[in-house]
Amino acid sequence: MEHEHHPPASRGDVAYETFYSAAIGGAVPALYFLMVDVLAGQPLATPSTLGSALFMGVAPGTAETVNLTAVSLYSLVHFATFGILGFVASGLVRTLEERSGGGFVLPALALFVMVTGGMWVADLTVMNGVVAALGQGNLMISGALTSLVMTGFLRHAHDSSEGLTRKGGAKSGVSVV
Repeated sequence: MEHEHHPPASRGDVAYETFYSAAIGGAVPALYFLMVDVLAGQPLATPSTLGSALFMGVAPGTAETVNLTAVSLYSLVHFATFGILGFVASGLVRTLEERSGGGFVLPALALFVMVTGGMWVADLTVMNGVVAALGQGNLMISGALTSLVMTGFLRHAHDSSEGLTRKGGAKSGVSVV
């Protein structure tokens, strides 16, 4: 099966996709775990646990109060990590679309493995016990939501950029100046 070949993405396309997929991808698990924490009666407990484990050497699940310094420090790491992931995801989804004919499942699965795998690697290397503290189920749900939302955004961005720039015309009556 031969797939339609598209010109490479412009720097602007990559910058747009990186920024927005990173922002969206970083917001999804942050909001998911904020909801989990609020329902448990401890808002910001998750970023406090992660920041305390990463920066202060506190074993996950042992802190009794929320440490706002740990929350702030972890938030910086969280969004920097998703910035990198957004860049990788943009290229990955583009490549998988090109090679698989535009499917949704393969890119979403690849992002799921990257997002959840990243937490498992962190657990094994620098934040031992964090997966148990967050709960494997919560980690899987958060990873699934994040990968689906990021893939959905990137697919939409690719479809839009193809309609506006790659096919030479405007899509849905929108003109390109």
